[in-house]
Amino acid sequence: NFSSTGGKRPMTYAAMYSLNGGSSVSICSYSENTSATFTPTKAGTYAIYTYAKDDRGQFIRKDLTLTVETLPVKNTSTIWIGENQGATTMYADDTVGISAGATGGNGEYQYSVFYHLRGSNNWYAAVENTSKTNISFKMTDDNGDALIGDCEILVTATDSDGKYDSKTFNMTVEEAQQKLLNESEISPETAAVGAKVTFTGKASGGTGSYQYAFLYKKASETKWVNKQSFAANDTVSIKPESAVDYDICIKVKDGSGTIEKKYFTLHVNKALESTSTISSLNIGKGQTVTVSAAGKNGVGPYTYSVLYKQKSKTKWTTKQDFSQNSQIEVKPASTGLYDVCVKVKDSLGTIAKTYFEVNVAAAVTSNSTISATAIKKGESVTVKAAAKNGIAPYTYSVQYKQQSKSKWTTQQDFAANNTIKVTPASSTTYDICVKVQDATGTIAKQYFTVTVS
Repeated sequence: NFSSTGGKRPMTYAAMYSLNGGSSVSICSYSENTSATFTPTKAGTYAIYTYAKDDRGQFIRKDLTLTVETLPVKNTSTIWIGENQGATTMYADDTVGISAGATGGNGEYQYSVFYHLRGSNNWYAAVENTSKTNISFKMTDDNGDALIGDCEILVTATDSDGKYDSKTFNMTVEEAQQKLLNESEISPETAAVGAKVTFTGKASGGTGSYQYAFLYKKASETKWVNKQSFAANDTVSIKPESAVDYDICIKVKDGSGTIEKKYFTLHVNKALESTSTISSLNIGKGQTVTVSAAGKNGVGPYTYSVLYKQKSKTKWTTKQDFSQNSQIEVKPASTGLYDVCVKVKDSLGTIAKTYFEVNVAAAVTSNSTISATAIKKGESVTVKAAAKNGIAPYTYSVQYKQQSKSKWTTQQDFAANNTIKVTPASSTTYDICVKVQDATGTIAKQYFTVTVS
């Protein structure tokens, strides 16, 4: 903390230090700040030089002394076998991991790792005098053969003054066994929203009985959902709620605590929908409707089934069971309302349905009339075209011919007008044909005979 008296204000301050009479190091340059900090990196005697300078450039110096003592070196290294911190047993083909660390002393630690069979004077160096903190090695002798039995691992941490601390780990090395393999599965790997996805834990190798843990998350997120912590149960299931990719992690742990992970990507599509259509909702008796079955989303390929029934009944008739054929014709046998159900099934077995209501009318008939059946030459006969049954709206056509001839003359082609005049040109007998067409295209005919005198 800087302070001063006298001089012309404002005052500025600076500070330096030297360690054990060595070179000076700046703590801070001149500024109006009234405090400064520094962190001693080594033990020893620090001479601290403080300066106060006024606005005229006159300065005064004051020296301080700081003694920094050294804490003892403490070795904080840990040992790992795979993911198991603090393991005391391993197989001959496992790798030993040392996370080297230390506190105290005078910084910049160097680490060495040695190991031997307990009772033997033959020590082997895994690494010597390294600053690396992640050290890995195999427990082998000079010939590369694995050490089998009870072993000791010695880790030393030495500071820049040569002071050190040692840490010993006991390790039992067993003959190598088949490596633990994670053979887990998910089914299916592509699903739809709301569909069941099964995770199955499987393993081989390793030792003892297995336990399984199941986790999942959306690929875009970082937080995992723990479906099951380690347990003997080997099967779980989920029903994804979103149409996104999911990350799946299945962990297998054997009797020694060794853990193997396996990751999967689950693709989730939107829920299956039926986009089926029908050719008509209104038909005449004896006509057919065509169902065009189709689906989207879910997981293809799709198959289709079509059923129908009279609306007043409960029993359905299956026109087509599930098949890849998507064009299905339905021909109701009676008049009235019919329900048609179209089912779409995807490769996961999920089924989506679409329902249609079809009106089946009695076949259209002509109920037309004519104004007279006998007229004089030059007079006209009026046709009043009319229809019943079938599906409205209706259109009408009128043709006529001499009864002795075969060629018809069209007085009106199909049109909504239902009053049509016919004026025969000769004195003879004429045939008149009235055609009635409903909205489905069905045509009914009615014939009249007119005598012209």
